[in-house]
Amino acid sequence: MKKRLISLLVALCMAVTLLPVSAITAWAEGGGQLKIVNGYPEGSKDDSNGTYTISCSGDGWSYDGTTQTLTLNPLTPTTYDLTAYRNIRKDENSILCSAIIGENATIVNGNFWNVKNPGSSITNYGTITSGDYSMPVVNHGTIINGTFELAVSNESGGTIENGAFQAMVTNSGTINGGIFKDAVTNHGTIIGGRFFSSVTNELDGIIENGQFGIDFSPCTVTNNGGTINGGTFKEMSSIRSTGSVASGYTLAAETPSVFSSVSVNGYHNSCYIIPNQASVSVDISYRFDDTMYDLPPLDVTIDNAPPTLLSDWCGSDLKIEFEDIRGVYEVTFTAPLTNDADTVTIRPLTWLVIDKDGYPATAQDLNGNRANYTGEGWKFENNSLILEPTAEKSYDFNSTDLNPHRVAVNCPVTVNSNATITNGIFLKEVTGSALNGVFLNVPNGCENSTKKITVSDNGKITALKMSGEATALDSAANELYVVGQPTGTLYVTLSSGKVREVQLPLTADLELRLNDPAPKPEPEPETYTLKVVGGSFTTGERDALTSGTVPVDAEAKVTLDPDAVPEGMVFDQWTISEESLLGNPNVAYNAESFTIPANAVENGKTVTVEAQYREASIEDDGPGILETAAMIGVAGTGAAVLGYTGYMIGTELYLNTVLPAGAAIPNNAGELALLLWEAAGTPAPAALLPADAAPVQQALAWAIENQLLAPDASAEDSVSRWEVIRSWNQLKG
Repeated sequence: MKKRLISLLVALCMAVTLLPVSAITAWAEGGGQLKIVNGYPEGSKDDSNGTYTISCSGDGWSYDGTTQTLTLNPLTPTTYDLTAYRNIRKDENSILCSAIIGENATIVNGNFWNVKNPGSSITNYGTITSGDYSMPVVNHGTIINGTFELAVSNESGGTIENGAFQAMVTNSGTINGGIFKDAVTNHGTIIGGRFFSSVTNELDGIIENGQFGIDFSPCTVTNNGGTINGGTFKEMSSIRSTGSVASGYTLAAETPSVFSSVSVNGYHNSCYIIPNQASVSVDISYRFDDTMYDLPPLDVTIDNAPPTLLSDWCGSDLKIEFEDIRGVYEVTFTAPLTNDADTVTIRPLTWLVIDKDGYPATAQDLNGNRANYTGEGWKFENNSLILEPTAEKSYDFNSTDLNPHRVAVNCPVTVNSNATITNGIFLKEVTGSALNGVFLNVPNGCENSTKKITVSDNGKITALKMSGEATALDSAANELYVVGQPTGTLYVTLSSGKVREVQLPLTADLELRLNDPAPKPEPEPETYTLKVVGGSFTTGERDALTSGTVPVDAEAKVTLDPDAVPEGMVFDQWTISEESLLGNPNVAYNAESFTIPANAVENGKTVTVEAQYREASIEDDGPGILETAAMIGVAGTGAAVLGYTGYMIGTELYLNTVLPAGAAIPNNAGELALLLWEAAGTPAPAALLPADAAPVQQALAWAIENQLLAPDASAEDSVSRWEVIRSWNQLKG
């Protein structure tokens, strides 16, 4: 048995002595961490022939000796720093074997070279952040940066964020950035990058942005049925298209007189831009030779339209910075859309224009500060505007040409003898004689032609505007001054928050009210109180009530409640406590339902309406409907008078009150007609009567014509006292 064990041990030792030294070393170290020596994984060298054909593996990596391919495939995200003389790469030699980079692997400072091992390549599913790659690369993952000397194929799932690509690139994924010095064939999407050779955009390709070529290295873009939505090109003719190309414009920049040159996005002085919904960047470089100069303010002319400030055209992302090392001003912004313009030209500004800060458009020095600048007939010097035209000239600081935002002028102004200010708002000192406008300070020499604007209750003025944007004052002012004959509407914001409108010019001093007067309270609605006993009333759409308020200007309909009539009795009439309703011909007092007219009862009064009854066996042969209606509360007592005697007493008292003093109560139609006719002033009737017609005949004819008596009335017809009341009230209207 012992002999057998000894023989087995000897055989094992002999087998180990036949293995390469590198394999024994890797086995002794446990085959864990990846180490690369002489361009290959440690443990892969066959010492018998000097080749690297032995397969080996470790933690998260493996090497196929047959294909000479290193695979990095960790189970969790792992970074591989391939810098020379570090933990993985043990010497200065480049990695010579092919590599497959798994999705959890990130390569930092990679160094791959295929000259000594032709045919080697890199397939990336993970992330390449930096390094130099002299092997063909097939990218399914992400390339963040690095230099790629040989062809790169960016597959459908791949993304190129940045990097320098020296050889041909075929893109089926996404290119967001990078420098491409050789031809690019695009089947995917190009969102950014700089392309110095040629780009072929195939049927399935989309170009959203990018810079194609530079001034000394033009780049031709051939669009084979694809789509070009944006980008920067040397000129429009650089695009050869059989597909869809969005419209763009030529952006040109003129060189200021003291500068040596200007370039636009790396081109000499112009380029062709397809703005793509304002996502294309513009970089204009202004260079000078030896002497350093201030950059003048810049304006923009779109085709033949009037110029506008560059800052107004390109928006809030405009930046102007001086790069000391290169000796250039860099003007950067996002290219705006232009509604199918052909040419946009950026020039040094010479005309006077007030920017939104209330100062002339800004010239900028090397440190980014406001600089002195001279234009045509004006200059900005020592923080002041000086108007010095050589010939007579007027300046309207409320016009859109001179003041696009129509803000208040916020710097001191000096006006020479040839200049006249015709309008505007001025917040600092103004010196000159020909002035018209609104001033925070009285101009020297204008005291006698000034109208003052003040605020009541010690209020302050906090902001001003005319037809444009309001300008907040640095500190609230007690008063304003209007000089000369400015025109338009001045809007003055007060310390109370109120904005007052002032029509210019002023003919006298003006005090603005700090606060609005307190609003007048809404008048209380006029109503009276109505109470109904034995019935109910309605007004408008309201439900029936027995007691409630009624608007004076509304009708109230009173209705009998049949359930309230006592047994064995019938409704006789209504009694009403309100004297003003007495004799109203529109009120049917003994009807089971009647209406109190609108405006018949005064505000605040209380009216009680009560149903009266009689025995059903008593025949209704007393006073008629109008006669019994007179039975109301006499002398304010509110008591109901049910008998005929009461009726006579009540009506007599009433008639003695309303008829002329000493007049007898008429008993027939002739007496009633004479009473009415004489009260009206004995007017002549319209009817043709005999010349000797008696007064009673004339009175009767006139009363019938005016519908005070029935059409068939005769002088002998008897009349009730209620008929007398009705006719008299009708006459008095």
